Amino acid sequence: MKKTICRLALAGTLPLVAAMTFDELKREVAAAEDGATVYVENDMEVTGVLPCPGRVTIASPAGQTNTLLRAAGHPGMFVTLSDAASQLTLRDVVVDWNKAAGQAAHFATLSAGSLTLDAGAEVRNCRLPPSGIGGIHLSGTGRLVMNDGAVIRGFEGDNYATAVLVGMNVPGPVFEMNG
Repeated sequence: MKKTICRLALAGTLPLVAAMTFDELKREVAAAEDGATVYVENDMEVTGVLPCPGRVTIASPAGQTNTLLRAAGHPGMFVTLSDAASQLTLRDVVVDWNKAAGQAAHFATLSAGSLTLDAGAEVRNCRLPPSGIGGIHLSGTGRLVMNDGAVIRGFEGDNYATAVLVGMNVPGPVFEMNG
């Protein structure tokens, strides 16, 4: 079966982009125009780290909430943001970091740029490695914004585990909660 990436644009608007697999999602996010939305058309397994060089939103189509489930063999993070231009927003999508798979992994590190969890976004089920204390680690000028209707839950670990770690003796990172 051939998978199709849909590109439809109205005059003066950004194209609508859809992804059916994680490889397509990575490719579309990396190539997205500033401010674009990439739609997750179905549930998919996360098999690598998501690039985010610019400002992009990942969302489910209207009326859906699709899940990105970390593959059992993926030992890494979902996203690492280290450039101020990197601004990733999740909306109406669940990212399940699959602690049931038994392999511990951080969810995200943000030393610059921002991760925004909008309404309907849920980040869940992260088992932290023994050396890790923050599922979402903010340092430098990294910023996490959690808006009304977003959820972070099910993070666990052995050593002072926290869902969000906002710097350690470092000024600059921000965790903002709205709603």
